[in-house]
Amino acid sequence: MRKLISLLALCGLLFGGCASILNPRFQKVAIKTAKGSKLTINGDTPKKKDGKYYIKRGRDPQQIVITKDGYQDEYHAVVAHRKSPLFFVSLGLPLTYFINPVGGMFIFGALFDYGQKSMNYDKAYDFSKMKRDLYEKEDNIKDVRLNQVSVSVDKKKLNYDIFFNYKQYLKGKKYYSTHNPKKSIKIEREDIDIENTVFTDMLNSILHDKGFINKDNKALNSSYLNNVYLNANLVEIDVDVINSNAKLSSGKFLNATLKIEWEILDYYKKQIYKRTIKANSGQIVIPNNGEDAVSAAFFIASSDAISRSLIQFMNFKEVKEHIKVSEEQLRENSFPVLNIPVASQYVSTMNEAINSSVTIKNEDGHGSGFIISENGYIITNYHVISDDSKPLEVVMNNGDTFTPEITRVDKVNDLALLKINAEELIPYKISASEEIEIAKEIYAVGTPTAEDLGSTVSKGIISGIRKNKSGQKILQTDASINGGNSGGVICTKEGLALGVVSSKLRGLGIEGVAFGIPSYLIFEKLKIKYTTVEK
Repeated sequence: MRKLISLLALCGLLFGGCASILNPRFQKVAIKTAKGSKLTINGDTPKKKDGKYYIKRGRDPQQIVITKDGYQDEYHAVVAHRKSPLFFVSLGLPLTYFINPVGGMFIFGALFDYGQKSMNYDKAYDFSKMKRDLYEKEDNIKDVRLNQVSVSVDKKKLNYDIFFNYKQYLKGKKYYSTHNPKKSIKIEREDIDIENTVFTDMLNSILHDKGFINKDNKALNSSYLNNVYLNANLVEIDVDVINSNAKLSSGKFLNATLKIEWEILDYYKKQIYKRTIKANSGQIVIPNNGEDAVSAAFFIASSDAISRSLIQFMNFKEVKEHIKVSEEQLRENSFPVLNIPVASQYVSTMNEAINSSVTIKNEDGHGSGFIISENGYIITNYHVISDDSKPLEVVMNNGDTFTPEITRVDKVNDLALLKINAEELIPYKISASEEIEIAKEIYAVGTPTAEDLGSTVSKGIISGIRKNKSGQKILQTDASINGGNSGGVICTKEGLALGVVSSKLRGLGIEGVAFGIPSYLIFEKLKIKYTTVEK
């Protein structure tokens, strides 16, 4: 009897490892892919024979990546989850027991093989479906750039589903979340609210590669006619973490579903379209069980989902319409002519120039402007007053404040005309000449950086006359210009207005390069005309 028991025990031990001993190290698997695509497994090109790929058996998921020109990369995790026939060899052994001489009872039963080679992959996979990459930009499409990618996720919208084995995952999250909560764990995190420049750079790289961000290294490519911006706000994250096999020290993979609110902003960062998209990532293998490895895999999955979301967003018909160069925008403003009485006195000294410059502010910031009529008309940039959701205030150099009326705007040339209820002001005279002298000495008057620096004067020259991508003429000056100067006057020492400050070239090591709108465009684009009024 004891010999029989010993023999059975020995057989169980020997045959219990049959799968690990007899199963080949590699399994031949049929994988269907798109024509012209390239497949890698764990970063390497696998051996292929008779139309089948050789995949190494093991407890860890294998990372398959499929690439093809003009298509998005596809990530798949394949898991050896099917029991090999050799796995069950020991089941043929009867359950045996014996009583030892001391009276103890030993039970010896069927042994299962959980070795590295004990499980099989599916015999075949179909990974032939691929989604097209972002289309190439056409000439009638504006340049598109990511303005900001922000993450603002309430903890109720941040979900992790942990699956203890691959079969549970295949049966679907909903079943286990609803009926078997012990096997599918929801982990809540604190609210997330950050701005992610890494994702911004990544998405801008996608847009750049397809020509949506101008590849020419030119400072004056941006304009209202040619540029829009995108905001992406991540509002919901759902992550699945899948163990290969709960009974083993096995590897994992994950995938992420991200809900993103996309916005199109015009050149002045005003929202013109909004749409929310849910996008799924591919399956990303976690190479080991360390916390850093999980974070790295989640970053890859998030990047994949966000890039897919961008491409899906850009393909919507409504989005394509909003990023087209609009014929309506190209048409001239149809304002009636506005007659402004010739003043009895114009600015003629720098002291008067300072007094006739104003600060234009709302609760978020400020810009500059300058008076062009005795009865309170003021010129500034459109971008200074573009946020119509917040009340504006005009502050005079003596501290008096007024609530302005916006009478007309020209978005294409970044001009705006305001009106305040005031009389007997000393205005700037506006030059109507298109002839601008290079190297002419000029002064910029405005409110740089802080409101208490109102009516600051900086000296410079007209460095050049440039044209932007839309063909509009722009003054270049080396006068010291800062953000709050926008809308302020560029004038001669005698107070003749030659232009309107519009922007400054920013960048590491860049100083003394600022731009303005030529003054003659004020007459042309805002339809202003000086008239003599008989008294």
